[in-house]
Amino acid sequence: MKYIKTQNGVIVTDEKNHLMRLAQGHAYLLQSPPNGAVEIKPADIGKEVAGLRDEISDQLVGLEQAVHILAMGLVSGGNVFLWSLPGAAKSTMARMWAAGISGEFFSLNLGPDTGKNDLFGPPSLSAMKQDQWDRA
Repeated sequence: MKYIKTQNGVIVTDEKNHLMRLAQGHAYLLQSPPNGAVEIKPADIGKEVAGLRDEISDQLVGLEQAVHILAMGLVSGGNVFLWSLPGAAKSTMARMWAAGISGEFFSLNLGPDTGKNDLFGPPSLSAMKQDQWDRA
């Protein structure tokens, strides 16, 4: 495990996929680090993301701004919507980021007939029986 010191305790996350886990919000705030946990500094995370950003920018010439925007989305835990002409290396760039943080790549081609069920899955009937709204 890895941890980052904060004013309120320590944020603990997975050792192997810490960039992806932090970006997804899959980290825990504890009063003290678990035994054997390794401390990482926020500056080290920034250096890792900047190094990955530079490596991807070197391979995708002319897309430095888009690569930088994806880096900002990663560190902020936000979403990024890529929209451009076909063949503009959007999928390649997203695959490179996913591989760089040990994440998964997901792609969906949107069209005029794309509906909510295509994006989020169909409504869950078992959840509806319990008066809850959820997708399967």
